[in-house]
Amino acid sequence: KVGIYIQYRKQISLTEETSYINSDDYYQDEELFDDPFSYESSTYSSQLTWMMPWQMKIQLGGSIVTKNYISELAYETIDDTTGLSGIRADDQNNFFINFTKTYYLNKKWINSVNFDLNYSYIRNESKSYWYDYENAVISGGIRIIF
Repeated sequence: KVGIYIQYRKQISLTEETSYINSDDYYQDEELFDDPFSYESSTYSSQLTWMMPWQMKIQLGGSIVTKNYISELAYETIDDTTGLSGIRADDQNNFFINFTKTYYLNKKWINSVNFDLNYSYIRNESKSYWYDYENAVISGGIRIIF
């Protein structure tokens, strides 16, 4: 009824140059402008899943990511146009908790209804002014399985 996983991921670059044309897709949850081929990284992540009575499930998880960019400069302030902080490096922490409740129905046209409630927090500490941020999101949803 309880499961846990722990993962370590190491990403290295085989070249000192970066270019998105090296691949035709992104990996995992990369941000739109954060090209996964522009940095090397180490990621520690873990998740705990608890299957509760009455078709309820809770998931807790998070990750710690260190990104060392290959050639992207870090800009100290909003007015910095030369990259005074040197090469960009980020430390990112993520945390999430998800709750799911499933109702199974005895209907021919509908199998189940799932209710989800999610909380996610991200903190990115960067040498670059433009990538130093934190954010939290609460979301919910209803899924109908036919």
